Amino acid sequence: MQKILVFGNSGSGKSTFARSYSEQHNIKHLDLDSIVWEPGTIAVQRNPDAINKLLQSFMASEPEWIIEGCYGELIQTAAASCTELIFLNPG
Repeated sequence: MQKILVFGNSGSGKSTFARSYSEQHNIKHLDLDSIVWEPGTIAVQRNPDAINKLLQSFMASEPEWIIEGCYGELIQTAAASCTELIFLNPG
């Protein structure tokens, strides 16, 4: 069972790596940006409780996943359930 968490600084290749891995291994991918920001808006953050519910729901509904992002509290939450942790550092 693959539950992979990819984190690192902006520009380190997290999204590119996670999308590619997701496609190659046919597992669901979650970009944390997609749950942190309100859709259709510019820089409007969702309520923290809503963000946590979306993250918990994704992890509970998928037997295998790859999650990527750079939000410390969300990384900490997902790390408790991951089977592999990958840190990417920009070159």
